[in-house]
Amino acid sequence: MVTPQAARPRIYDPDAHPELAESRRGPRPWLVPLLGLIFVVLFGVGIGLTWSMPDINASPPTIVQYFSAHQGQLRASALVTAGAVVAGLFFFTLLRDYLRRSERARPYATVALAGAIIFAAGGALSAGLSLAMADVPNQLTPGAAQTLNLLNNDLTGGLLIGGLATMQLGFGVAFLLGKAFPTWLGWVTIAIGIVSLAGPLAFIGLLATAVWVLIVSAMIYPRLKDETPASPGAARP
Repeated sequence: MVTPQAARPRIYDPDAHPELAESRRGPRPWLVPLLGLIFVVLFGVGIGLTWSMPDINASPPTIVQYFSAHQGQLRASALVTAGAVVAGLFFFTLLRDYLRRSERARPYATVALAGAIIFAAGGALSAGLSLAMADVPNQLTPGAAQTLNLLNNDLTGGLLIGGLATMQLGFGVAFLLGKAFPTWLGWVTIAIGIVSLAGPLAFIGLLATAVWVLIVSAMIYPRLKDETPASPGAARP
């Protein structure tokens, strides 16, 4: 005999099983915006510390001289960048988890997280190269110093640009399809992803992403706060 649909037991009933309600809650409403703020602050400080780095056309003696004169700054940049990578990965993962509630947005949110991981890999590689450049600069040959500088400018740049563009395009489409955020923000997010691929304009995409994180953080907080259920004890007389 087939059990009628209405008579089938419910797998999860928060009233019948209040002890499970807490385990099914999402992150604390303040956690996502806090992670976003930490990421933006560390990201900005990291950019500021490496603003005067030699470009790819700098001569080897100039590069060695810079490494020797800025050892402390390079080490600080590595630590700050590593912190930004950690905060960013938590932020983008929680954002992806929030967007996965929509079936239409789910695959694009997953693509965005993949882009965020590549973006983070670029940041982690940049931090490692900064430590390498600050380690024993006086013992570096001109060729080795130039190689490190090229890797820091080009290899990390490819990971950052590719990851950032994938992340922003994925989140932009997820915003448009999932309706979790305003439509205008979805189009702005896609625009940031396109700009990130536009060669010299990629740096604008990086800066725009910092502002974008703050906007998303401000918008997601009230949404998560409204969804936070009251404790079972408080809901009962």
